[in-house]
Amino acid sequence: MRYGLVCMAMVLAATLLAGAATGQAARSFGPDDYVYPEGKRFPLMLYSIHTPEEFAEAGEAGWNMGHRYNFDHSYIDLAGQNGWLSIAHLRGKTKVEAPVAAATAETTVAGAQAANPEEAGATGEKQTPTERAQTEEEAAADITLMAAYDNLAWWDLPEELRYWREDEYDMVKNLSAWTRKHDPRQRPNIMYIAGHYSAEAVEKYVEYLDIIGTGIYTEYSHQPRAWVRWRMEETIRGIELAGHEVGPDYRNGQRTPIGIPMLFCDITKMGVMIPQEAYHDFWSCIASGARGIALFSYWHKRDVPTLQKTWELGYKRAAANLMGAGGLDQAILFGETVPLQVEVTKGPPMTPTFRPYGLEEDVSLPSVNVLAKSYQGTLYVITVSSHERPVTARVSGLPAGVEQLEVLFEERPEEKGGNMVAVTDGAFEEEYPWLTVHLYRAPMP
Repeated sequence: MRYGLVCMAMVLAATLLAGAATGQAARSFGPDDYVYPEGKRFPLMLYSIHTPEEFAEAGEAGWNMGHRYNFDHSYIDLAGQNGWLSIAHLRGKTKVEAPVAAATAETTVAGAQAANPEEAGATGEKQTPTERAQTEEEAAADITLMAAYDNLAWWDLPEELRYWREDEYDMVKNLSAWTRKHDPRQRPNIMYIAGHYSAEAVEKYVEYLDIIGTGIYTEYSHQPRAWVRWRMEETIRGIELAGHEVGPDYRNGQRTPIGIPMLFCDITKMGVMIPQEAYHDFWSCIASGARGIALFSYWHKRDVPTLQKTWELGYKRAAANLMGAGGLDQAILFGETVPLQVEVTKGPPMTPTFRPYGLEEDVSLPSVNVLAKSYQGTLYVITVSSHERPVTARVSGLPAGVEQLEVLFEERPEEKGGNMVAVTDGAFEEEYPWLTVHLYRAPMP
């Protein structure tokens, strides 16, 4: 009885607080505002976005979900007042006055002796000796409070909880079950997964998470741009290894892969990402199967001056193009895949080799990737070159009756055909100077 009264009080408090923090009423949010996989809007999330001015600036390009570290439920209200959705970060832990038993404390392994960074204790929101895992009643109180906000989109579990640590893996299992039980809308769950995890490691989370996203931090990982495709496809392979398929019906086992590219820089440890690299990474994630983008992080564009341009001309421009292409975002989520083939006719057909973490052999991928979707009578084609040398590629397999493609978001000279590309026998040829993205559309015959 006491537990029921606590939950009722939490719901009432959330309802009264909504729109009251700044005196600005939050607009109402309904099913048309929900993002995939619960709704139909394309998920574009920014980590660490905080102020009304920032919401307004990023919202111009279609970014629609906010995140903040040091989270509490007032952030959901702030996002709603600015017309945004929010994710809710679940604590999973609570402070204790006396240290917990040694069995649950962090095991220290010397980095030089550890087989990988996880064993060395280098990642994740680990439980400290002055914390313990929340009980269901404690977690349910948080969930009930935040579930009352209609602009809450996803439940965000503590980051990088490790499957080989029983206490952390139990937290993944418990929190995902408790959100289903105590959130009337049963919103989807996500947890940030470290970018070096193999498909076999990702597989271990798929049963408990609805949205599967790993860090795609190219400069941080000292990997070439082709690694973005490998990382995204490896995440999807983890979903498939777990016996699940990609799709929006998450309550019945389908899963949503998202890309989590980087916008940060420690110049003592990594190179600085420039706009063209950011634009490439955004679209490479999508061409490789991502059904959402979560960028880490809006705040860190302050790290070095170049990153402001990387944000504006890279990620912000990419989002604006995605959302401004007259249905491309919906085609990616709900369209029918049209299988196309790519053949490099000039330049290197394969990317330079690279070695992802944990692999014993080098990897090389085709220089150009392609994704084509048919949706509501329109064909959309995305092509991405991940080679840092110029290539020319022939794309074939277009449906019979497609005679030309409109090139989107480019200004090509009229003497070279302008923004229309001729299709002959179901194929067209295109040049890719350097890390190039081309977007096209055409009416379906």
